[in-house]
Amino acid sequence: MYLPQVEVNQNKANYISQFLGLNLNPVLGDGEFSDMENLSSDNFPLLSPRKKRNLALNIGKSTWDSKTLTWTETAEVDVSKAVGTYTSSTLAITGRDTYKLNFEYDDDVISHVKVFVKENNKVTTEQTFMDPTCELIFVTDTATTSLSVEIVAYAISPEDFDPDDMTNYITNRTLKVQIAVIRGILCKDNKLAYMLGQKMYYGTTEVNFSTYFPADDDKVSDLQLISFGVFILVFPTGLWFNTKDGSYGKLGAYIKVEGAAVSYSICNSEGTAYNPTVSATAPANPNDGDYWLNTTEQGLYIWYNSMSTWQPIATSYIKIEVTGADFDSFEVGDAVFMNTKLADINEGSIIRAVSGNAIIVEGFMEAATDSETIDFECERRIPKLDFVCVAQNRVWGCYAGKISGSDVVNEIYCTKQGDPTNWYVYDGISTDSYALSLGDDGDFTGAVTFQGYPMFFKENVVYKIYGSYPAAYQLVTYDCRGVQKGSEKSLCVLGELLIYKSIKDFCVWDGSTPSRISDNLGDNIFTNAVAGVALNKYYVSMKKGDESWFMVYDITKGLWHREDSLDIEQFTYNNQGQLYGKNGLNIYGFGLASDDFGLTNQEEIHVHWSATLSKQYSQRSTQYRTYTSLEKVKPSKVIIRADVPYNSELTVYVSYDDKPFENVIEIRGNENSHEFTFTPVRCDHYQIKLEGRDDCKVYLIQTEFQQGSVK
Repeated sequence: MYLPQVEVNQNKANYISQFLGLNLNPVLGDGEFSDMENLSSDNFPLLSPRKKRNLALNIGKSTWDSKTLTWTETAEVDVSKAVGTYTSSTLAITGRDTYKLNFEYDDDVISHVKVFVKENNKVTTEQTFMDPTCELIFVTDTATTSLSVEIVAYAISPEDFDPDDMTNYITNRTLKVQIAVIRGILCKDNKLAYMLGQKMYYGTTEVNFSTYFPADDDKVSDLQLISFGVFILVFPTGLWFNTKDGSYGKLGAYIKVEGAAVSYSICNSEGTAYNPTVSATAPANPNDGDYWLNTTEQGLYIWYNSMSTWQPIATSYIKIEVTGADFDSFEVGDAVFMNTKLADINEGSIIRAVSGNAIIVEGFMEAATDSETIDFECERRIPKLDFVCVAQNRVWGCYAGKISGSDVVNEIYCTKQGDPTNWYVYDGISTDSYALSLGDDGDFTGAVTFQGYPMFFKENVVYKIYGSYPAAYQLVTYDCRGVQKGSEKSLCVLGELLIYKSIKDFCVWDGSTPSRISDNLGDNIFTNAVAGVALNKYYVSMKKGDESWFMVYDITKGLWHREDSLDIEQFTYNNQGQLYGKNGLNIYGFGLASDDFGLTNQEEIHVHWSATLSKQYSQRSTQYRTYTSLEKVKPSKVIIRADVPYNSELTVYVSYDDKPFENVIEIRGNENSHEFTFTPVRCDHYQIKLEGRDDCKVYLIQTEFQQGSVK
């Protein structure tokens, strides 16, 4: 019997000197990672962790708004007990809020206190306090609309309890509500604007918008802040703030005067009454400058002696005077909707003059004057919008769904040029508003301005509007991958490219068609993507099931890196490489974000990172390796070269045949580069994982193999 002949072993080596980022596919190449945390492409081709993040703003859990309650005291006294009760007034509330009740009691007289919280007149929270300094924190239900509190004090002995001294027994009563989240952020003019509850903060300026929010506002829902000239606009509430003079208000306007005496008169553009002759036929023997209201042809005419003829007046106006009305919130050029008896002027009439309790609009009446008594309403209307963007000195928006009653729309809108308050001005000129109805069904999923043109998305359709004024606007429809529903915040312009999350992948759009950039993310389904860009990188926070993934795509290198599970709800960025993202009450800084805003700027103390490389097969080459030979090989040595600075750490783990990882090397930095070696044990395959803390650069992973026979 003869055994196979084995030639003298010739060692082979495999070098990994280029680390290529995350790959979630089943087949990985050398230098790719099956799992990672807090890595970065900053030092590519080296392996290195990300930079420390800045916590640019931390409002913290101590931010509370005071609520005013009126308290009523009652008392019950007999030989066996003494009980005093404070009952608060009812507080109207909206949504799910966190409240904090504080008070103190005199423990020389009071033995203990019970607190009852009533929501919609039903006790939902009950707690007993034995310490004289009391604090109760509770969360209201989402369906709660009213809140009241009872504080019941029990005396140590009846003879020591005086009902007239209740105000001395229970003191320092306060109720506060916690501001739950930052609702929206925006970088503008090197300052950070953010919405907290119903207030906006911009630099050192605080703006209280509480009177402009609807009564059912939950104070936590996301708001979109966009820049428009010197203004910051807030949607969907429809608010504006002038960053130069500090003025603010609501984009829309509405007045209602109940039982108002409304008078109408034919007039010129300045409001001077014409006092025409009203008849079906022309008046006989008119004087020069007389007016005739022709009820047959519905027109207004003026007589000129020099021409011996009635000449039509091109435009007639109607002056509307409303007793008790104040039109100060309206301006010349506004398109308004009213409920007058003159149906022709009720829908979108343009105000030509406004003064006190009167406005002038274009229109025609069959009488020189008229009047009525009604509950008069006048509104400068803002359409209901799903998403908005700014392009060509206009605000653009879209909406698909019900608007009133059973009316359903599927439309794209834009404002009058330079005027974000007017969406329905159709004056026949280039600065008009614009609206377009679409035939495709389905919800809108996002909007963005790219290459100077507004773009609107559904999941399988992209709309782009070319042109510079309404008469020249042209809609171009692309039947391609659109934006995934719920991922509207993934739309970002990075350089000359547009990046967004579609249903199945991430796409980059160069102006023609989308291309896939997420091959390395495999078939994993990600949702609710929120993105921002800085320094040629696309930062995205998204969900994989219930798990949050914070990832970065380097567009110049084509590499994906996962950082951690930070859940960012909204990003804002500028062109100087500063990127900020909000999470609850925190705003984090990325890229070149620094303390330019003068806010709290806390840097992370440590960055813990890890990198799991692809599996290495030691017995026979397989699809996981780049070797094409069928010869058996055995790894004889693994050499890793890395730079581990002072106070940094690096640990090397190895897993053999999918068993738990074992610690094989541990290094604490001393300002020197390191070269360290370990010898894998005999196995079918093994996998290397690197873990570290703070700065580190891995230059090379070299594996030497001993070659064996084919069999």
